[in-house]
Formats: sequence, structure tokens, C-alpha cells
Amino acid sequence: MRPIGPALGMLVLASAFFAFPVRADVVGPPPLDCARGLRGHSSHGGPYCDFDPCADDRTCTGERTCVARSYCTYSRPGNAVGGAFVDVVATRPCESDADCGDGACTPADVCLDVTAHRIRGLVMVSFGVVALGVVVWLAVMSFRSRRRPHVETRMPPR
Repeated sequence: MRPIGPALGMLVLASAFFAFPVRADVVGPPPLDCARGLRGHSSHGGPYCDFDPCADDRTCTGERTCVARSYCTYSRPGNAVGGAFVDVVATRPCESDADCGDGACTPADVCLDVTAHRIRGLVMVSFGVVALGVVVWLAVMSFRSRRRPHVETRMPPR
């Protein structure tokens, strides 16, 4: 009976000379910093932001509402194991194609978080009320100091 160890060792050593590259089918995570109304996606072309589409408020989840907006978009072609594809990438809000450079200003109905607007508005109102209170307090203090002039009084001798 022959020992199997040397034959196995030769087989492993020979396979190292016949190595070849292997294609991987890996897609990374989506981005987390998309503009409001956009959501992160990922494909073989890399991470990108795209519309968070809606038809009406019922199609938006949570405290979100369906709003008409426009965003700069451009097409990004790619190639994967399954074949060629095109990602439509949305970047930022816009008013016209002039705002988008090489891309186009594309209108879309998207879901927006209304809670963020409420909190931001509440903070701004609170700040405004505090600022108004400080201004009123300074005006009152200034008025009081002008109303009572400082008079030096002397006590009469006894």
C-alpha cells in the first residue's frame, strides 16, 4: 500500500500553478446621506441615491407625506455578471436644468418626513420667543434706569 500524503502534497502544489482569477458578484451598502425625498440604493455600479416615490400620502410610511419635488439626475451605466444596466442617480433639489450641470432637473412625487419640519419649526419659534423676551427685558431695564435719576441725599445734622 502506498502512502497518500506525498501524492496529496503534489496535487496541492500543482494546483497552485493553475490558479486563475474568479469574478465576484459583490454589492456594497447603500449611502446614508441622501437628500430629503431620496433614499439610498446600491448596485454593481456602487452606492447611489434615488427617488423615494409615492402616489399619495397613503403610499408613504410613518409620519411622511407625498410632495412634488424636482431633483438633479443623471444616468450611470454599469456592467455586472447578469449584463449591462443603468442606474438613475438623483443628487440634490433643483429648480431648472441650469442647476444641474451635466444632469437634468427631474420632477417626482416623493415621500418627505414632516416630523423633521415640525421639530425644526418648533426650535425656530422657541428661539424667536427667547430672543424677543431678551429684547423686551433689555428695553424695560433701560427705561427704568432712565426714569429714576440717581440723586445723592445728605442726612441733616442733628
